[in-house]
Amino acid sequence: MKRKALKDAGLRDSLKVTIGSNAVNLDAWSKNAAEAVKVCGGWV
Repeated sequence: MKRKALKDAGLRDSLKVTIGSNAVNLDAWSKNAAEAVKVCGGWV
């Protein structure tokens, strides 16, 4: 789901967006899923 779609749906402020690739308008990015889990752990 695109960041704009999340905002339009009123969800953007309650969600974090990660992707296992290059970062473009995201809250975080990682090289793989395991690294993304570590990033998410820092948000909790």
